[in-house]
Amino acid sequence: MLSTFNNIHIKSVSTCVPSNIERNADLQFDSETLARMIQQTGIEERRVVDEKTCSTDLIYEAAKELIEKENINPLDIGVLVLVTQFADYVVPSSAHIIQKKLGLSNNALAIQVNEGCSGYVYGLQLGYSLLSVNNTKHALVLVGDTTSRVCYKDDKSTRPLFGDAGSATLLYKSDSHTSKSVFELGGDGSKFEDIIMKDGGFRNPISEDSFIPFTDDKGIYSRPMDLKLDGMNVFMFGIRVVPKLIKRFIAETRLNIDDVNYFILHQANMAMNKKIIHKIGVDSNKALYSLKEFGNTACASIPMTITHKSSKLRSKHNKVILCGFGIGMSWGVCSIDFTKDTTYYQIEYLSKPLLSSN
Repeated sequence: MLSTFNNIHIKSVSTCVPSNIERNADLQFDSETLARMIQQTGIEERRVVDEKTCSTDLIYEAAKELIEKENINPLDIGVLVLVTQFADYVVPSSAHIIQKKLGLSNNALAIQVNEGCSGYVYGLQLGYSLLSVNNTKHALVLVGDTTSRVCYKDDKSTRPLFGDAGSATLLYKSDSHTSKSVFELGGDGSKFEDIIMKDGGFRNPISEDSFIPFTDDKGIYSRPMDLKLDGMNVFMFGIRVVPKLIKRFIAETRLNIDDVNYFILHQANMAMNKKIIHKIGVDSNKALYSLKEFGNTACASIPMTITHKSSKLRSKHNKVILCGFGIGMSWGVCSIDFTKDTTYYQIEYLSKPLLSSN
């Protein structure tokens, strides 16, 4: 089902990455495996946090940078949407913690969403929806994950893929500008085990066995408490399902594909994304990437790519199709107008955690 919004715009996008760089060529896997992996995924290095830094630390820094650079009064932001799979606590919601840290009004609407690869598109639609029905002109969509912390050090299927990042997107509502943004979301929960952390929730609480590494039937060495990825199933989902979703979206919205300036897909891996772009029938130069330098940054991968490739978006009005897909298995597609006035910031995280309880 399509959701359409008029006169809501993306004013600014900010991202924050850890300063620590982990290069895939330096990992302790055999050289042949590493070379093949780097070639297929397109990932040469990633930014990874230390054991104390949380997603909210990166997200907070990105949001603070955006608010300061845009000279926005935090009290004028009436909606905050936080999307992360790795919040500070089981309870309470980290959205309220960040709301207070950023100086937003106690009357601001703050909500947390647990979503992964499609999380940016989900977060944007929720932000657009809440902004459209609330008496406020600004909304913050905060998205970020520290997936590297749940990748086992010897798991060759996950560790070379995932980097960490946080982002903030400022939305504003204005009748003086005309624009049209369209969203379509969906998911297939029957495939939920293709990307999963089996232990650690209430279904399978942490036990002594959760910390014991084992080798599965595909030869992957990991622990039940860490992220588990069925790479082949995810790859086949990407190349079989995602092109159909995007083509259907383009047809339903009656977009002329030639009028779309850029396509920004969730940064899963280069081989998958290139096949998707080819199946859509799009010029490969219209696809933007951040994989080489940052890897798969989960729900932050689309805003990470936006700021990393902002030089392509700054010069003029651009119509961009965003598509997130993966864990769940879920997906989200949207068409967004980026104006030449949209601003972009990218910073590094250097300080100690700001949202810790100490």
